[in-house]
Amino acid sequence: AAYESFSQLHENRTPMVYVGTNGGGLHAFNAQTGKEEWVMIPPNLVSKLPRQKDANGYVHQYFVPHNH
Repeated sequence: AAYESFSQLHENRTPMVYVGTNGGGLHAFNAQTGKEEWVMIPPNLVSKLPRQKDANGYVHQYFVPHNH
């Protein structure tokens, strides 16, 4: 009953695709149009963003993982 109620409540919402990137963002795309609706950087990663670059150039860190 709980799932049926949840399903009915959300049956008309916009289908979305969520993608985590190595740059730290969680991106939300409208699954029908492909338009990026928003991007969010988790608060616990904001302080780590400056560490992506050091005196020798780019230093890669994995932030928001994505699945292949």
